[in-house]
Amino acid sequence: EQIEHTEELRRQLQREKDILVDDLDNEKALNSKLTKSNQKLTNDITDLNVELERYNTVIQNVDKTKRSFEKRIQDEKKIQ
Repeated sequence: EQIEHTEELRRQLQREKDILVDDLDNEKALNSKLTKSNQKLTNDITDLNVELERYNTVIQNVDKTKRSFEKRIQDEKKIQ
């Protein structure tokens, strides 16, 4: 009687352990997927920041050229 009870408890604990191990494996897999997604998003943000810096430089150059042309136009108006 006692041995049967002990065996049943052992089987029950083994089932619970198996469930917990499966849950842990699933959580590890999810964590791995989330880590990969996070890394991809981080890389995408880095790429976007580089592109944004490049566009800002282009805009600064366009503004500089615009100011130069405006100055030339003003100078031409003064001469006329």
